[in-house]
Amino acid sequence: MVDIAHRVGIKAPASQVYQALATPEGVAAWWAEDTRGDHQT
Repeated sequence: MVDIAHRVGIKAPASQVYQALATPEGVAAWWAEDTRGDHQT
């Protein structure tokens, strides 16, 4: 299978990107409305 790579430019502070990717509220803002979870490690 061929590798697929996507390059995306992001103009935001690292902390804001982290919140968007690592918290249920952040993911719900761009992924799906009914997103739930626990981000504790």
